[in-house]
Parts: sequence; structure tokens; C-alpha cells
Amino acid sequence: MYCSIADVKDYVLDKYLDAMEEQNSGVLDRMLESVSGEIDEAIQFRYNLPLSVIPQQLKRIAAVITAYRVIGAITSVVSSESSVENEFLYLQQMYKSAEKELNDIKNKCADGLDPLHLDEDIEKLEVYSCARTFTDQMLSMF
Repeated sequence: MYCSIADVKDYVLDKYLDAMEEQNSGVLDRMLESVSGEIDEAIQFRYNLPLSVIPQQLKRIAAVITAYRVIGAITSVVSSESSVENEFLYLQQMYKSAEKELNDIKNKCADGLDPLHLDEDIEKLEVYSCARTFTDQMLSMF
């Protein structure tokens, strides 16, 4: 996993995590696994998995996305950014930023990650095809 429950607690108060666990036991662990799976899917074609060291950027992205989803599961406040009294506005903004960063990582190499170097592994390219159906002699008749 890319982050732990302790990392998520940096973004969500314990009372919200406790309320979430009360409503649905084990859901936080499942969310952490789900977010880690999504990150794996996003970076699997560009980086060697599993990562030997989890960069702080990915740890933060995973924690923010998980925190946002925990809050979204127990409150409807996440759906509104317009309210001045929205205590989760900062988390909403961090979530959008985390999603953008993950997309950027997916599309280009990031510091601290071991890229696959796909282009360097290809020494030659061979193409195979079926035997020709029409010979040059047959085509010359047209």
C-alpha cells in the first residue's frame, strides 16, 4: 500500500474515521487497498512494480484521495464547494491537486520512481505477416 491509516489521519480527524468504521467496519482498510490499486493501475505501464521505495509524493496522493473518499462516504459536504462554512474545502482542493498529480505521473516519468525504460529494451523490431495472396504477376493484369 502507498500509505497507512496514520497518513490518512494527517488529513482527517479521528472522529470522522471512527464514524466511518462504526458505519462500516474495515472500510478504511478496503479504501486504502482500493486507492493503492488505482495508483498501481495508473503507473504500471511506466514504472516497475512493486516500487522498492514509496516516494513521498505518492504517499501524499494516496492519503489525500483516501481521506477525501472517507469524508465523501459519511457526509454530503464534499459535493459543495460554494459554501463558506465548508470545513472540507481545503481537502477538496487537495484532492483535485492529487488527482492531477497522479495523472501527470501516469503520463510522464517522475522523480524518485524507477521507469521501465521501454525504448532502451528494444534492440530490433521484427514484423511477420501472412504469405501474399496476390503475386506481382496477378496484380499486373489490372
